[in-house]
Amino acid sequence: MDIKFSTEKWLPSLILSLGMVVSSLIVSSTLYKIKRMDNTITVTGSAKTRVISDQVRWTISISRISPTLSEGYSQMAKDLSKIKEFLNKNGIQEKEVEVTQIYTSQPWLYTERADRMYFQFNQSIIVSSMEVDKVLSVAGKIYSLVPEGVNITASNLEFYYSKLPELRVSLLNDAMIDAKQRATMIAKSTGRKVGKVKSAKMGVVQVMAPNTIQISDYGTYNTESREKEVMITVQATFYLK
Repeated sequence: MDIKFSTEKWLPSLILSLGMVVSSLIVSSTLYKIKRMDNTITVTGSAKTRVISDQVRWTISISRISPTLSEGYSQMAKDLSKIKEFLNKNGIQEKEVEVTQIYTSQPWLYTERADRMYFQFNQSIIVSSMEVDKVLSVAGKIYSLVPEGVNITASNLEFYYSKLPELRVSLLNDAMIDAKQRATMIAKSTGRKVGKVKSAKMGVVQVMAPNTIQISDYGTYNTESREKEVMITVQATFYLK
């Protein structure tokens, strides 16, 4: 007697069984990955402190307009001499002063009589000093040279902190402590404990004016405020127990 199998009866059952097996494998694999991911925790820690700038940079610009090169250079030399003398009398040392080259251009000047080409001269005197209070005092007097015929434009003072590299190391340690405290709190809420550090990545340094949030993905450095707030972040990954 011939025995015939009907695929119409057993094929659907076979497909269903295979589907259940494949689904079980996928679920098992997913659960395994989740368990492995649960073995670590990644958090961001931060630390900040306030500092007082110990360096200052101040730029003084002088300019002249003259119909001839010789006259213009002569006037600029006299103006520069007056500024150097002023700085010296007020305690600014020669080594703290940098003088740039004279930049010359030829703009058109429109007058009532006719259009005429003049020469324009620009030069900068840059003061860089560790004596911040002294430069602050001198900056308030610079415009006393204006009545003497010196055409001056003075920039705002720029303040810097020279010990930033050393401070960065100290803050990095504090940021790691903060990161571990954060990780411990999160792990505790799930019944886990924090183990050793798997990896750590330092973020950019933010140098801000106090009580402001002037942060940037690339780091920021505020030069307008003499008092500064320095902040650093660290992204740390810990093993979980």
